[in-house]
Amino acid sequence: MKNALFCLLVLISVCQLSALDASVQYSRYYDDQQNPYVEVYINIISSTLSTSSIKVPGVILTLTFEQNGQIVNYGKFNIAAPLENGKADLFDIQRFKLSPGIYTAKYEIVDMLDPSAVVRGQSELNIETQPSIGLSDITYCRSIKNDNSESRSSKNGLVIEPLAFQYADGGLSAMPLYYEIYSKKSPSNDTEDYFIHYELYGETGKGDEILIREAYKKVAIRSILPMVYNLDLSRVSSGTYSLKISLINKEKDVLTSTRSTLLRSNPALDYELAAGNSGEFENSFATRIPTDSLDYYLKSIAPIVSNAMVNVLNEVEKSKNEKSKRFFLYKYWYDQYQENANTGFIAYSKVAKAVDRSFKSGFGYGFETDRGFTFLKYGQPDDKVSIEDEPSAPPYEIWQYNSITSTKQTNVKFLFYNPTLANGDYRLLHSNCRGERNNPRWEVDLYRSALSEQEGVTVDTENMPDNLNRNARRWWNDI
Repeated sequence: MKNALFCLLVLISVCQLSALDASVQYSRYYDDQQNPYVEVYINIISSTLSTSSIKVPGVILTLTFEQNGQIVNYGKFNIAAPLENGKADLFDIQRFKLSPGIYTAKYEIVDMLDPSAVVRGQSELNIETQPSIGLSDITYCRSIKNDNSESRSSKNGLVIEPLAFQYADGGLSAMPLYYEIYSKKSPSNDTEDYFIHYELYGETGKGDEILIREAYKKVAIRSILPMVYNLDLSRVSSGTYSLKISLINKEKDVLTSTRSTLLRSNPALDYELAAGNSGEFENSFATRIPTDSLDYYLKSIAPIVSNAMVNVLNEVEKSKNEKSKRFFLYKYWYDQYQENANTGFIAYSKVAKAVDRSFKSGFGYGFETDRGFTFLKYGQPDDKVSIEDEPSAPPYEIWQYNSITSTKQTNVKFLFYNPTLANGDYRLLHSNCRGERNNPRWEVDLYRSALSEQEGVTVDTENMPDNLNRNARRWWNDI
């Protein structure tokens, strides 16, 4: 499979340049009265939260469900980091009853200690009336434990820990998953045999998919049947996969089915498979890279790989396996350029080195800074404004792109500022680019040193009072 190693699709809610790293997932179920409801699973990576010696870190979560632009259900919650283990990731689960219909589900997550750190996202949910026989969504889990308590995280005698980002890392050799089977038939009158058919598909790289493995399990259905299945991932290499679960009868007619995407990282198996490779890899540019330069080139491609692939890239970087690092670089550039992989690698490396020199700040390589990262990801801006001497504001820059193909946007802007005044320490404060940090309070944060005008400013304030020497808003609008 051409893409089975590292080319992963982005199906996760994450802002790459945002201070917060968050996963929000939705699963649709029915209760014992056949009423539909949605469970929302929220995971916040604790290392991306702001910290304080006197305040407990956490987030403010807002969930809304809209129809035709009108909010029909919502909730606002404070999720604090656990006091007993401040390094543990934050997890929360919320349930909402929804009538059948199509909804726009939106979320907003705000860092309690830094209101400028915000993650937003939305999804479309189709809530259907419970069919005579059906399946819920699939919930991938980090763990499932027996628990008969009445806690909110307990469900049908089980406590599940959903898998953040639907991303199974190399440490997860077997992954439990949870779903439910529904039936309106009376069990006493139903003598038909039913089976669950599990099918795991991988991508071929040509738009097709290939069946990796399958399994069957006989079930005796009832009104609500909770199901737990352990999916063996030990011999599943890194890539994007699709799990299909079907309910079939003894004639193998599919009565109902559900499907979900899974992102897998398994560098140990990838290396094992790569070790058996000969020919192209052994004679490629990747084998000629100096050992002490491998991490440099790995870090340089972080801006141009998918978010999910960055997780795999980080695992490879942390490993001490030199051949695995070389194979990652080879496979990435081969997937982009096939027989011209060497040419593509050399051309990009020249640009990356130039960006490294141009944006070096003393805090890592130049392409690891927000400006360098943006330059490599989106290219050279079509217009740029650099301001270094505006009163009450640290140095800042506004970059403008006429269009960005990957997001299908025009007139895209990025605002970087240097709050520390350290050499080259420009950070992304705000952008209207999809998937990047969007900070409605950027003007308040930029002019934070204008103390005399901060009186009356609240967490909801988005604009500063107009001032003759305050030009950032004008530059943003006019560039």
